[in-house]
Amino acid sequence: MPVSSDVSTDKVCSKCGAVYGFACCRDDECPFRYTRGGLPPPTEMAKQGGPHVIVLGNEKGGSGKSTIAMHLIVGLMKRGFSVASIDLDASQGTLSRYIEYRKAFSEASDHRLDAPDHRLFHGSDARVRNDADREDRENLEAVLDELAYHDFIVIDTPGSAGSLAQLGLTFANTLITPLNDSFLDLDLLARVDAKGEKILTLGQYGQNVLDERHRRKMSDQGPLACITQMTL
Repeated sequence: MPVSSDVSTDKVCSKCGAVYGFACCRDDECPFRYTRGGLPPPTEMAKQGGPHVIVLGNEKGGSGKSTIAMHLIVGLMKRGFSVASIDLDASQGTLSRYIEYRKAFSEASDHRLDAPDHRLFHGSDARVRNDADREDRENLEAVLDELAYHDFIVIDTPGSAGSLAQLGLTFANTLITPLNDSFLDLDLLARVDAKGEKILTLGQYGQNVLDERHRRKMSDQGPLACITQMTL
């Protein structure tokens, strides 16, 4: 497997070329071998206080969240970062299927493709909304703790309004909102005038993001960086 020039040699397995943090050596005796029975050494970001969490969020389906999430994951891995991913949309599971197909192709061919440490998150079955929300938060916090030794965690959220989409937002360091070139898609973020030059009022998702930023400011949780990406 070719190794990027910006990856230090102390992170590269001399036996199979795996780069620690996003590829596991195939040799059982290699120190880069990862098993669920033990944790690898902490990465630089983990040493500095934890991974950077990137959330792909948009309550409009078909905006390209899962595709962009996969590109981000691969791009970060190729730069030598340790990457984990969480799919909060268990019913559709697009990101999970991307990763499954990538692993299957790698195993069936001579192309060694790296994959993130991935989790498919299933929401609570509790019938009472408050109980379900509390259980989902506790379970997601547990998953994030389990993945805390990585440099980055990329979270893909459902393409509809709901508690899991909102929950994912609360853990983001960076929020990326893909947006189709359509006033219907823009409407979720903000309603604009006929010329598209002036914001009249925030849309539902835009208001949710503003509320989250305000909540963080009041609680000293830290800023939320927001990126809107037009997809054509």
